[in-house]
Amino acid sequence: MDLRHRRCGLVAAAGAMALLANKVADVQGFAFSLQQKTAASTASATAVGRSRAAAAPSREVCARSDGSTRPVAATSWSSRRTRTALRMASEESSSPSGGGATAAEAIPPEGGGAGEGIGGAKEVLAETAQSEKLRLTAEKLKLQAEKLRLEVEKEQLILQAEKLQDKEALEGKQDALIGKLRELNGRDEELTALVKKEIKKVNADLFMRLADVAETTLDVEERNSLVSLSEDVMRAVDRVDKAKALKVSKGIKEILDRAEEIEKATRARAAAQALVQAQNASYGTISDNLSANKGKEGSVEDMLDLQALPSSKMQDLRNLAGMGGAGGKNSTAEGLPTVLSDAMNVMFLPLWVPTSLLKFVGSAPALLEADIETVKSDVLGMKTFYVTGMEKSPFAALYRGNMRGKSSEECSEGVKKDGAPNRRWASFHQEVFEAVTAKLESIPGLSDRVQLFLMGDPTPLTPEQAVQMGDKPVDPVLMLISKEAKPGQTSKVISISGTAITFMGTAFTAFAYGIGNFALRPEFYEKINEGDVAVAGMALPIMMGVLTLQFIHEIGHRVMAGNKDIEMGPPIFIPSLQTGLFGAITPLLSFPKNRKDYFDVASAGPLLGTFVSLAVFVVGIMMTGSATPEALEMFPLVPAGLFHSSLLVGIMTSIGLPNVMGLAVASTVPIHPLAIVGVTGIIVNALNLMPIGSLDGGRIAMSAFGRKAGGVLGTVTLLLQAISSVFNNYSLQLFWGLLVILFQRGQDLPAKDELTEVGEGRIVTTGLLLFFSLITLIPFPEVTQVL
Repeated sequence: MDLRHRRCGLVAAAGAMALLANKVADVQGFAFSLQQKTAASTASATAVGRSRAAAAPSREVCARSDGSTRPVAATSWSSRRTRTALRMASEESSSPSGGGATAAEAIPPEGGGAGEGIGGAKEVLAETAQSEKLRLTAEKLKLQAEKLRLEVEKEQLILQAEKLQDKEALEGKQDALIGKLRELNGRDEELTALVKKEIKKVNADLFMRLADVAETTLDVEERNSLVSLSEDVMRAVDRVDKAKALKVSKGIKEILDRAEEIEKATRARAAAQALVQAQNASYGTISDNLSANKGKEGSVEDMLDLQALPSSKMQDLRNLAGMGGAGGKNSTAEGLPTVLSDAMNVMFLPLWVPTSLLKFVGSAPALLEADIETVKSDVLGMKTFYVTGMEKSPFAALYRGNMRGKSSEECSEGVKKDGAPNRRWASFHQEVFEAVTAKLESIPGLSDRVQLFLMGDPTPLTPEQAVQMGDKPVDPVLMLISKEAKPGQTSKVISISGTAITFMGTAFTAFAYGIGNFALRPEFYEKINEGDVAVAGMALPIMMGVLTLQFIHEIGHRVMAGNKDIEMGPPIFIPSLQTGLFGAITPLLSFPKNRKDYFDVASAGPLLGTFVSLAVFVVGIMMTGSATPEALEMFPLVPAGLFHSSLLVGIMTSIGLPNVMGLAVASTVPIHPLAIVGVTGIIVNALNLMPIGSLDGGRIAMSAFGRKAGGVLGTVTLLLQAISSVFNNYSLQLFWGLLVILFQRGQDLPAKDELTEVGEGRIVTTGLLLFFSLITLIPFPEVTQVL
């Protein structure tokens, strides 16, 4: 079998295993709830039958949209359940085991007390049969999953064996050809003839195999002979086919380059470790060693000691190491190895570079000394930001000073009068930063090389300084970094490929989610077993609805990002079998101008998505309430617990379909597909509004309350989410929490203006969005959720 086919089969089998595992868990969970309910019903069958018989005339599932009520499907369901119970009782009573005697006795004869026990007995029998059927289905799925697991392991072993066989076969052919070449070593004409005959087998791998054989040979003369043979063979290839010789040379170079990159990465890790561990050498010793070892590959431990170096001596060491100075040199040909230079780029970053910018600054080129001085003298000044102090490194510069402008005196007077930061500082920060940015862009070429950030002083405080600061606001500073320090360094091809792959996976899980909503209708799977695959098309509306709501959510983000001149990368979709999808990761490819723009882009998606989802849910509830019994037979059949798993959904359902909320959690309810799509959209948007990390809610909280307060809120939310998912057995929250911790826990990139506040209107909007997320994700009171 072809290796590519085996890999495809392996991936497909693994995907099927994951799908079956989720299905087994869902079926077992629902079967368990039915078993519990059956046990309770058996203990009080007569009482339940009497109460249900009395309440039968008034029981109804759906309400009319005009407020009047009428029984919709209660009669048909009751009659179906009665017929099922009687048929099962009859079959069991006639079976050899005699197991049906009890069931027959549980159904009283007609007349007199027929209405007292018949309701409870038929309920018990029907739910017992359904529970047993689900148990058998779960066992069958478990066996299928185990079979798939064994097949996957078998395919893996076969694939490994085939790779090993192919490698051994290839090496055998290469060794045979090398043996022939060695026999003709020194005879150029015969060697050329052999090369011409075997030209198809001559490639870069053959020469690398020849090098491996020479490297493992202990005999020095034999090793020299193999090296000489390699040169003779290359000359022979050049005589036979010059194009082939050039191709082979390029192939050898590519293989060597890859090996060099691996070695370089290994040496970089070793160098970084050595930089941290080197603690004992003084600055004088280091300088002497660097000067003495220029152009040599000396020991890193003997040359550097980061911890003992004064910050003022960093640039001297860089110059000695050949890592560039005021002239902007970056060559290391005459200094330390290039790998050491790469490691030092990150290790030499000062502590005042905030963690939010660290990964961008460390990967960007060094700043020009002339640009640092130009910003200080020509961009900043008495009218905007008067510099009182400056710290600089090759990759960043920090300007400390006083903000100047028309509003500065008013704000200062307000602080003195009120004893607290004046609200007018927010607009004042924006005024100064816009003036500074405009001045930066007015200098030709400067804005193409550098960019400025306005933020609180990121220099770590000592405990004594922190006590002295108290509640005082952190002094504003301006930070200068390279314009090439920006997000979105991933290749467009890779980004688009990731979007396409995750979208296909999400489309599959959304379709499976749609089918799962019909799982409780026996006739649905009966038709599929009979070969009527077209019935699966009933799940398409749910699939398309879920994907459409996510598409609307993404449109909200991107339209607002276009208005704010913020670049966004292709989304990465997050598939889920529980809700069809968990949303999408929307990466930012440029720094937002300020926190207001950040807030608007982050909130536009969930605001639009939530509004549309609520509207779709309301329409679905109304269409369910006005549906005919025939139409209800075609609707998905879902557990009533779906509506109890969310406080907001439960309240809305109580208004539109009040009788549904009165049913037991394990009871099944026919519901219009639009209602399922709507409730899914509500829950997915609420999950993404949780104020954690780089989620929409995390970006909103960070923009509204600041990076520090947003981080604290995210940590508290993660803790509460973990408690809720564990103690309430809330599987949806558990899966979502794991995804967030693994991929989206950290805060997103900063805005260029981190100090200008978003205003009271956006603060109120933040509170409303967080409140919506809270009341959506907490369950309906005193009801066990089954989502």
